[in-house]
Amino acid sequence: MLEHDSLTPALKITPLAWSDTDNWKRQARTELGDTYDFNGATVTAVINVPASYTTDGSLILQLVLQGTGAVYSWNPVTDLVAGDNTIVWEINPETPANAQGITHFGIQLTTPPSSLTILDPFLVKSIEVNFADGGSASSSSVASSEASSSVASSVSAVLTVDFENDDAGTVYGATGWAATDATPTVVTIASITAGSGLPANGSSTKVLRVTVGNWNSSPVVNVSLPGDKTLANYEVKVDAYFPHNTLGLSEANNGYKDLTLMAGATVTGAVQTDNALYHSHVATQGNVDAWTTFTLPVDATKGASLSGDIQLSVGISRSAGTDADAYYLDNIRLVELP
Repeated sequence: MLEHDSLTPALKITPLAWSDTDNWKRQARTELGDTYDFNGATVTAVINVPASYTTDGSLILQLVLQGTGAVYSWNPVTDLVAGDNTIVWEINPETPANAQGITHFGIQLTTPPSSLTILDPFLVKSIEVNFADGGSASSSSVASSEASSSVASSVSAVLTVDFENDDAGTVYGATGWAATDATPTVVTIASITAGSGLPANGSSTKVLRVTVGNWNSSPVVNVSLPGDKTLANYEVKVDAYFPHNTLGLSEANNGYKDLTLMAGATVTGAVQTDNALYHSHVATQGNVDAWTTFTLPVDATKGASLSGDIQLSVGISRSAGTDADAYYLDNIRLVELP
C-alpha cells in the first residue's frame, strides 16, 4: 500500500502481506513517460527502514529499472540498517542494453523477512538521479532532465495532508506569537461526542482539532512540491468545521473569523496580514456548524519562490479556548491551477 506520510514528509510503503511468491508484485514504481538511457547514471535514494526488518535480517530491497521487452536492471541492497539508508546506485551494467529504453523506475521488496508478521512501513524520503550527460534532479530541486524529474516528483510529492495515517493524539506544529499558542491534535471523528457529535466528513475517520491558546495562531503542516513546480502553480483547499451552535456550544469566536493562509520554507510568527509569509484570507461567516470546503489563493509572487519541501499554515485568529470549543480541519490540499 502506498501512502503519503505527512509529518516527514515521505512516500510510505506498507506491505500488506508477504505470502505471494511473485516478488515483482511488491514493487512501487512510476512510469517515466518516455524511454531513457540510464547508462552511466547515478541514482541516490534515502529510505528509512524500521528496526524490525534489520533485527530479522532477511529483507532484501532493490531499486529497479524496467524498459521495453526484456530490458531490466536492478540493484539489490542487503546491508540495510535501522533508520535512514542512503543507497547509491551507479548504473553500469555488463550489458549496456539493459539500461537503455527505460520506461519505469521502481523500489521492490524482493526478499521478505523471515517473520511474515512484520508489516511495518518503509519511508522513501528522497530520490535523486544524475545522468551521465550532466542532467539531474531530486525531490526538492527543479529538474533538468525529464526522466529524473518524473522519478523524483512521483516518489516525493506530498500535496495532501488528510491525517488518516496519523495516530490519534499526534500533535502538529503551530505558529503564532509563540509556537505554543495553538495545540493542533489529530482526533477521531467518533471521539467527539458533545452535543450531537462531530458530523462525518466524507470517508474521513480522523481530523485535526485546533485548540487555541492565543490570538493570531494556527496549525502548521508540511507539504512537498514536485520538482518542476512552485507553490504559485497551486491554490490551497481545506475542509473546516467551526462549531458555533453545535457540539453543545454557543461559541461566538467560531462564528465569523477569517480563515488565513501563510506559507514558507518554514512558517513562523503571528498569523496576520503584515507577516511576510501571509498569502490570503477568506471569510467563514455563514459557513459554520457544518463541514465546508474553503479555497485560499496563493500569492503568485511569493509562491513562485517556494519549491520543494515547504510549510503551510491555515487557521483562524481567535481568543484562547479549550478542547471543547476548538475548531476542526481536514484534507488540507494543494490543487494545481489550470
